[in-house]
Amino acid sequence: MPLAPRLWNVMLRHSCPHCGNTTERKGSFFNRATHYTCTSCAKRVPLTSPEKQRLFTASTRCKPL
Repeated sequence: MPLAPRLWNVMLRHSCPHCGNTTERKGSFFNRATHYTCTSCAKRVPLTSPEKQRLFTASTRCKPL
């Protein structure tokens, strides 16, 4: 599920499943990323299609920057 272009500049938050640390990045990052490295525990955090769908669905309540 791609993210609507109007949400590319919206800051989205994702929690690390390993340590719970919250990473905040623009929607455009989450739209194209397949994983990222947690800044707290340094573990790889996968961004699967179902996880992106959950994140993007929740973002529809956010306002652009």
